[in-house]
Amino acid sequence: GRGIGGRLIDAAIANGFDAGGVSVFGLPEVLVSNHGSLYTVDTQGLQTFNPMPWAQPLKEKVMRINRATSLGSGIYGETWSDLVYKSFGENDLLFDAVETATVETEFPDTPMGKQMEIISKLIKSRVERGNDRDVFYAEMPGFDTHGNLGMWLRERTAELNEALEAFISEIKDQQNVWDDVTIVVTSEFGRTLIGNTG
Repeated sequence: GRGIGGRLIDAAIANGFDAGGVSVFGLPEVLVSNHGSLYTVDTQGLQTFNPMPWAQPLKEKVMRINRATSLGSGIYGETWSDLVYKSFGENDLLFDAVETATVETEFPDTPMGKQMEIISKLIKSRVERGNDRDVFYAEMPGFDTHGNLGMWLRERTAELNEALEAFISEIKDQQNVWDDVTIVVTSEFGRTLIGNTG
C-alpha cells in the first residue's frame, strides 16, 4: 500500500489475517492497500442504497443493469459489474454492523467524539464484518491557526482528549479489548525546516 495503514493491512493479509481499513474522515492515502478493502463511513451514520421506501426497486434495477456479462463483454464492463455488486453487499454489511452495534459509553457530541464512537461500534462488530484486524482512520482538522495559538490549542486538544477518554473507556471497560488496540496519533503540517512563505 501507499500509506502506513495500507502497508499494515497488506502485512496482516500476508500473514493470514482478514484485514481492512475503515476511514471515518474522507478517503485518506494512509489507508490505501494493495490487498485489503478500504471503506469510508460518515459520522452522520450509514445509509442503505437509496433509502426512500418508495424507491427501493431502484436497487434491483441497478443490479439487473449491471448483472451477468456475456461472451462479448469487455474487461472494463465485467470489472464495473463486479464492483457494483460488491459495493451493494459491502454497504449492506457495514450498515447492519454499525446500526446494530451499541456502545455503553457516552461519547462527546463533537466531530472527534462522533468519529471515535463509530470506530468503537466497528470494533464491536468486527466478527460480523469478518475482520480480525482493522486499521481505522480519524482526522481532526483545525490546527492551522494564525493567531490566538494558546486558545486554539487548548480547545483542540481538549476535544481530542475527551474523545479519546470516551474511546478508551469503551474499549477497555466495556468491550474488554484494550490489549488488542493500538492508538497512533500523528501530526503533519507540511512545513520544511527552512522557512517558507505562505
